Amino acid sequence: MVDTKAPEKPHLLQPVLPGHTKDFLIPTAFFKYLNGRKCEQALLRSSRGGEPWPVKINGRRILEGWEEFAAHHHLHVGDFVVFRYEGDLVFDVTVFGPNSCEKEY
Repeated sequence: MVDTKAPEKPHLLQPVLPGHTKDFLIPTAFFKYLNGRKCEQALLRSSRGGEPWPVKINGRRILEGWEEFAAHHHLHVGDFVVFRYEGDLVFDVTVFGPNSCEKEY
C-alpha cells in the first residue's frame, strides 16, 4: 500500500542546468505544498550558514536574489540543489556537486 500523506517538510531536488544561475524555475507540482499561498518572496537558508537570502518570486521563477545566491554558492552546471520547505516560504538549501557529495565551502 502506498502512503499518500504529504511529507511534513517536502523536498525539491533540482539539477543546475545551463542558465539556471540567472533564475530558478520552481516545478508546478511543488506548489501543492505551499497550500495556496501567493508566492512573491521567500527566504533561502543555506547549509553554508550565514544570514538567510531573501529572493523574489514571479510566477514560478525565483528571480531577484537568485543570481547572487548562485554566485555565492559557486553553482555550476552539473551541481544539484536540494530545497527543504520549512513553512512560511522559508527553504533550507543544500548544494551537491556532480560527485553526489555535499559541497564544502
